Amino acid sequence: MVRVAPALAVAALLGCVPLPVRLAPDARGVVVDAVSGAPLGRSLVLIRFEARYDEVLPDRLALGQREAVSGRDGRFEAPGLVQVGFQAWPWLRAQARVVTVLRRGYRCPRPRELGRGAAARIALQPAESLLDQRAACQEVPELWELARTSAEVRRALARMGLEGPPSADLGGDDERTLTARAALGFGANCQGPIRDLALAPDGARVAFLAGGPSRADVFVNRLEPEIAAPELVARSVPTEGRELLWTHAAELALRGSDRLDGPGFIDVVWAPNPAPAARSPGAGTRLDLPALVDPDDRNDEGDARWLGRSFSMTRDLEPATGLPRDLLHVTRPDGSSSTLPLPGETCAVRGRFGRPHYRITADGRFGLDLRFVEGGCHVVRIDLDSGAWARLDAVTGAAACREERRIPPSQLGFALRDYVRDVEQRLASAAVDPTSAYTLVIVPGAAASIETRTRAGERRSLPARPFPIVTPLHRIHVSLVGRTP
Repeated sequence: MVRVAPALAVAALLGCVPLPVRLAPDARGVVVDAVSGAPLGRSLVLIRFEARYDEVLPDRLALGQREAVSGRDGRFEAPGLVQVGFQAWPWLRAQARVVTVLRRGYRCPRPRELGRGAAARIALQPAESLLDQRAACQEVPELWELARTSAEVRRALARMGLEGPPSADLGGDDERTLTARAALGFGANCQGPIRDLALAPDGARVAFLAGGPSRADVFVNRLEPEIAAPELVARSVPTEGRELLWTHAAELALRGSDRLDGPGFIDVVWAPNPAPAARSPGAGTRLDLPALVDPDDRNDEGDARWLGRSFSMTRDLEPATGLPRDLLHVTRPDGSSSTLPLPGETCAVRGRFGRPHYRITADGRFGLDLRFVEGGCHVVRIDLDSGAWARLDAVTGAAACREERRIPPSQLGFALRDYVRDVEQRLASAAVDPTSAYTLVIVPGAAASIETRTRAGERRSLPARPFPIVTPLHRIHVSLVGRTP
């Protein structure tokens, strides 16, 4: 209840009469699951009441905040604010704004203004992982400001596993976890059929190598809205230790392992029609490198083709595989933005920056990258508006994947904390040598076992939990059993 009598008495002495003014309207609405449409009860809705004098002066006056919990039917309601004070009414415009909604297992929605007297329908997107949830909540900076002043918000964040504002790049243990898990994936353990990719300086053609580690075929594809069949321009050229690039004259060449900015040579393997006789496909003409290649042309930055957009990349965990996935964030000149999940895993040779938005086609519509999709490393074209993707190459054949690798215990511990702790507990409870190396054996269907030795040097095999990550590896050798993070 607002007490206005003391304020009226003081105001009378001052020669003016302030009246209690309803500064902000009620806030009400319903919270639902964005996929099923089912109501979501027990969701914490964070509401901020604000005011401003007109549209010309955008500065907002913070009037207060409330938290509302949705009922079983998903509905929530918060009463507006009523205060006593000197207000230039009716020029003061008040509004209610939902800052975000907190519910375990769901992404934090972006802030939205509530129309006066209108009920809002807020659809929450299910989070695919804790990292996914953190990334979404990170985009609502006011959330952490409210957490400093509201114990209820802090409790809700703790229940969701979000006890503090995450860093911009998921740093610390999360980044180490993603890096460690990538070492178990297909992109890091499989090669081919595509091994390298280069975008022409004008963004109109892309070239790629397809084949084995020592010799490969060279293809060129003209980049147009409709995907055309690539042209085979050179067969079985030597590629070991060499990189594909374009010269100033739009000729396609292979560079050796010498430094780009130092003395060296390149071998031209193709030139656009008509090709000089001395530079016919496969001729392997050796030409001076510094005179033909500008280092800036090799970076594939495509600044002129950004069209006023800005790009950033984050990583999350793919729930189906347990491996990292790349998320491309695109911000447009009008301030609108979108997040595009990129297909598969990054593979083969990366560009200088290792990100697809630095390889943009001439029309500015698509980004190019090498991604492990459809059983191999392929050239992928990504629509920078919708995120739709398609393969550019028509090369068939599965990738060659190694089935075993040696991983330090600290790296495996970051990749699979709980799993490694369980393995260590099984080793500790068995009569085996705790200082001996061990091997995780993974069979089709994810069933796993632990191979180790007793103190007497005898081989022992222990059952293990199913391996939690989809990986091409069948044997993971861990060099030493030790304390994991």
